[in-house]
Amino acid sequence: MSSMNHQLTIALEEVQRLLTLEDLSGTLGALSSLLRAVERHAREQGPSGTTWRVVSLHHSVPTVVVAPDPATNTAAEAVQFVISTLRRLEKGERLDWPLTQPEEEALNRFASYAVHYRIHLQGEGLDNVVITTQTQKSLSQLRQGATREHGTVEGRLEMVTIRGRMECSVYDAVTGHRVRCVFDDAMLKDLLACFGQQVVAEGEIVVQAGRVEMLQLERLRRTIPSQDISLDTYFGIGQDWFDKMSAGDLVHRVWGHE
Repeated sequence: MSSMNHQLTIALEEVQRLLTLEDLSGTLGALSSLLRAVERHAREQGPSGTTWRVVSLHHSVPTVVVAPDPATNTAAEAVQFVISTLRRLEKGERLDWPLTQPEEEALNRFASYAVHYRIHLQGEGLDNVVITTQTQKSLSQLRQGATREHGTVEGRLEMVTIRGRMECSVYDAVTGHRVRCVFDDAMLKDLLACFGQQVVAEGEIVVQAGRVEMLQLERLRRTIPSQDISLDTYFGIGQDWFDKMSAGDLVHRVWGHE
């Protein structure tokens, strides 16, 4: 698979001031952090992740072309995710997908350089997107009224996807509201084992307007739906004390009705 199919071009058009070395390195560093944050929740990764290498430089309008090593589908999907997200933010549109805290922080740092430069970003085969100060304004609006904290969501686990970023959905047991969960490859086996069942998902949650919108999954455990709970669930521990009795026999023994 050729890395040329995954390359990303960034150009900084000088608007407020001439380009400095610090701003060039800062912009590229922020872009690298953003790509790594997105790739963190993708399945197809090498043992050390992806290295984004500079493959071309142009000087008339300061332009850098970077490409991933190794060239994987994950890298290509990371480029698509970044450009799609920036395009929506630049238009002031609502995002249909959640942002993790590292993604949001890297996006904000990358967009901060648009104060002094007009940033052009283009992926191979994708339309160019121009980043201005509007992106930071949109990110600020996303954060308004939103809080991040450690918490849990209990509900039915559905809709596991491993295309691009790995995500699943947990439908809240009380409200029925869908909570999108982002997870790492190490949790995939546990997720598949619990698919379609009641679970408790734990991790960093994003709460907006009093409702959990996203969860960055750290732990997962299966719960027993109330309709599946029997007396044996409650009295089973007593079976070891009363010669492996059933729940019914245990009740008779406890109440003296033999």
